[in-house]
Amino acid sequence: MKVRPVDISTIQKAYGRRETVNRTGFAEMLGRMVGDTDTLQARSAGAANSAVSGQPVETHNVMIAAEEARLAFDLMLEVRNKIIEAYRELMQMRM
Repeated sequence: MKVRPVDISTIQKAYGRRETVNRTGFAEMLGRMVGDTDTLQARSAGAANSAVSGQPVETHNVMIAAEEARLAFDLMLEVRNKIIEAYRELMQMRM
């Protein structure tokens, strides 16, 4: 018995549908990451301002918003550091 290799077109024909893959570039991903971090920072500041101004806000919601914003910023900072590290390594390579 001969076994034929299977490729993606064979699978797509068998299932009768084709799903499109949403591909984004690295720059788009970084832009979205910065935007999401900014949104979380604004949400955290809004929650803190509401609590300080005396509006009825749950303390744990303010703390959760602040922690989400801090974690998002820390992640963005680590990604930035890795990008800079990779850039410096590329610049030091001999051609």
